[in-house]
Formats: sequence, C-alpha cells, structure tokens
Amino acid sequence: MKKASNILLFDLDGTLTKPRGAIDQHVVNILLDVLTKTDWRIGIVTGSNLDYVLEQLGEWASCLAAAGLELYPCNGTLPVEISGDKWVSGPAREIRFVIGTDIYLKVITMLHEEQIRIMKENPDIPLTGCFVDYRQTTINWCPIGRSAKALDRQYWEKIDSERLIRPITLEKIKEKLEGIAPNRLTAVLGGETSFDIYPVGWDKTYVLNVVNAENIWFVGDRCHGFGNDRALYDALQPKRRSFETTGPEETILIIQNILQLN
Repeated sequence: MKKASNILLFDLDGTLTKPRGAIDQHVVNILLDVLTKTDWRIGIVTGSNLDYVLEQLGEWASCLAAAGLELYPCNGTLPVEISGDKWVSGPAREIRFVIGTDIYLKVITMLHEEQIRIMKENPDIPLTGCFVDYRQTTINWCPIGRSAKALDRQYWEKIDSERLIRPITLEKIKEKLEGIAPNRLTAVLGGETSFDIYPVGWDKTYVLNVVNAENIWFVGDRCHGFGNDRALYDALQPKRRSFETTGPEETILIIQNILQLN
C-alpha cells in the first residue's frame, strides 16, 4: 500500500456510481490512472457492507484491489485489507453487542412499526423484500425493500420527494431512538431510498480514526440536510478538502481539479 500523505476518499453510491448501479468503466479508468500514475491514495468510504461494495464494483473489483484501492465499508467501522487482488474483511464491532440485546430488539421493533405505518399511510408504494438489513455496525432500513429494482426505486424517489416521507419519518425515528437509548444512537438518510441507524460517532467521520494519512480529501453526493455524507463533508470543510457531487460525471471533474491544485 502507498504511504502517500494524500488520500482522496469517495462515497460510492451516487458518487462513483449511479444509485445502486454498477461502476462505469470510464470511472474505473480514472481511478486506475490516479492509483498507478500518481502518488495519491484512493479510498471508498460507504455505509454499505463489503458484499454491496463488491457487487457495485463488479468485474473491476480485482484490478482495483490489485492497484491499491482502499475500502472502508460500514463508514470505516468494518476493517478491510487487500490480500492479493481481493479484499478480506476482519472482525467488526457489532452494533447489537455494543448497545445491548434489549436496546437492539427495541430498535428493530420500532423500525417494523414504522414500516407498517408507512405502508398504511402510503398504500401505493412498491414493496419488495429485505426491509431491515443488519450490517453488523449499521442497521439499514429501506421502506420499499433492499431488493427493489430500478423502476421501483424511481417511483419511490418520486413519491418520497412529493410527500417527504423519509424526512418526516427520520425525525420520528430520531425522537424514538432518543427515548430508547438517550445519546447513544442516531439515524441519517441512506442513499436515495433508506435510513442508516448506528451508534453516535459511527457516521462517516469514523473513517478519520482509521485512515493513516496526513491530508484527507472527500467527495460525496449527500452532503447537506439529513444526508449520510454530511458529517464527513462538514468535518473537512474548514480546510476546503470536501466536495459535493451530483454523480459520477461531476466526480471525475472534481478529481481532475483536485489533482491540478495539488
């Protein structure tokens, strides 16, 4: 692994890829150029677990691993190392053991109650499967289900933007989390369709504790409001080392601008 003082971290979903989409070859080529032709390190920090990351990197996973791409799944709380041309995850701190089984069960019960409420109030939303996804260090709740296909996601995003289902629900579950475990748990919007729930301090700023680099830069697509990139974006803003993107095309331009400036 490079010991360069500069590392450029990216969110994955919506930043390097389209939401829940596979990474494009053009983006891969840009990352490989940076990794092989400069002394910059490149890393991905995401709320998703390793399996979801590998799914989105697809056929390019091996060559990116071999080139030295660093992965920080679950906001950096899941340790991952490169072994040959593959990433291997180590033991994670599991949220249910950190907060205790009783609190964990109350949280899961609360999320299912909110799921039923949303279904009753919005009978036209698409429903698939895997509504609550346990990611060891994060609980991901998706009201339409993690198995939703592109058309389901697009329809959900449309009615969510019209009815503000997620922003309103986020305030509800944050209030309920405070009642269940005061000052211990928080929630943010995850991607375009879901919510992430984790212990206070386990947001994307956690990665700052595990990345060994003098200068850390970050690019994400959800850096304002209730977005899950906001904490890390805000933490690096005083040094102007964080950038918000609208998608992979703009991300490429941001990479080029950063490398020209430094």
